[in-house]
Amino acid sequence: MLSQLLRPLAYLTIRHTSRAPLYINWVTPALISGALVLVAHFMKGDIAVFGDSGAVSRTLSFLQSLPGFYIAALAAVATFANPDMQKLMPGTPPTISILYNGKAAVVQLTRRRFLSSMFAYLTALSIILTVVAIGAVSLATPLREMVDIWWHPWLKGAFSFFFFGFGIQLLVVTMWGIYYLGERVHTPDP
Repeated sequence: MLSQLLRPLAYLTIRHTSRAPLYINWVTPALISGALVLVAHFMKGDIAVFGDSGAVSRTLSFLQSLPGFYIAALAAVATFANPDMQKLMPGTPPTISILYNGKAAVVQLTRRRFLSSMFAYLTALSIILTVVAIGAVSLATPLREMVDIWWHPWLKGAFSFFFFGFGIQLLVVTMWGIYYLGERVHTPDP
C-alpha cells in the first residue's frame, strides 16, 4: 500500500540518455536555490523566512492553489484523444520502472505516460510543499525557542535551501510540462 501512495514520486526515476531529467529535476533547482540562499545570507538585514510576512507564508497561498490545476492537467492528459499520445516518445524514449504483475519492469515512455507521471508528481509535490509550509509557519516560533541561537542561521539556511529548492523544482518541471503540452505534443515526429 505504501508503494501505491508513493507512486507519484516515480516521476523522479525517469531516465533518459540525454540526462535532461537529471538537469531539469535536480541540477537546475539546486543551483538556483543555492544561489538564492547565498544571496540572502550576504544581504544586509535579515530576510524573513518564517512568520506572517515571511517568504514561506507568502508562497503558501500560491502553493495551495496548485493541486487543483495539476489534477485538471492530469485528467486532460489521461483523456486527451490524440492517438499520438499513445506512441513512444520520439528518438530514444525515456524509461521508467513500474510494477507489472508484482514484478519490476522497465518500460519505455509514451507521451501520455510521461505527462501523466509528470503531473501526478507535480500534484503530490504541491500538496507536500503546502503541508510543509503550514508546518513551518506553525512550528517556527516554538522551535526557535527550543533550539540554541547558534543553530538558527544554519537551520534557517538548510530549510530554505530544501523548501525553496523543491519549490523551484516545481516551477521548472511545470515549465517543462507546459512546453511539452503547448508545443512538443503538436510538433510532428522527424
